[in-house]
Amino acid sequence: MLLDSEAEQATPHEPYRLTLVDDTYTLRALVADSWRAMYLFDLQQVADIDYVVGNWYVCTHPESPFLGQMIAARTGPGLRKTLNNGSFAIHRLGQASERVQLQSVDEVLRVLREEFGIRVPEHPERRQIIERLIAGA
Repeated sequence: MLLDSEAEQATPHEPYRLTLVDDTYTLRALVADSWRAMYLFDLQQVADIDYVVGNWYVCTHPESPFLGQMIAARTGPGLRKTLNNGSFAIHRLGQASERVQLQSVDEVLRVLREEFGIRVPEHPERRQIIERLIAGA
């Protein structure tokens, strides 16, 4: 993408645009006729250790949006698949999103395996954990 343009830019997924305010870029995607902020970034150099610390933070901090949720995303030609707890969606370029509320642990495990290529290992509490996540979706 061009950093020096705030114009809408075509991508293999949906249109994106960048805005720059106070040396901070915001990447926005046009989803369902609305520009949604996806990422904030700047052009400062980042040391490798900063990625380690950032990854540790999002995995362990109590306020992390990734803690206590099951989140998966995968892109393909002209589409994006998302799973948030028991809510599965397929977003196709130029079409309405397809959304399904998964009702069982077996459905979640099948979607993770078939749609995301993730095989969840056996664990004594696996079913209970996924059931809790589905109930809270």
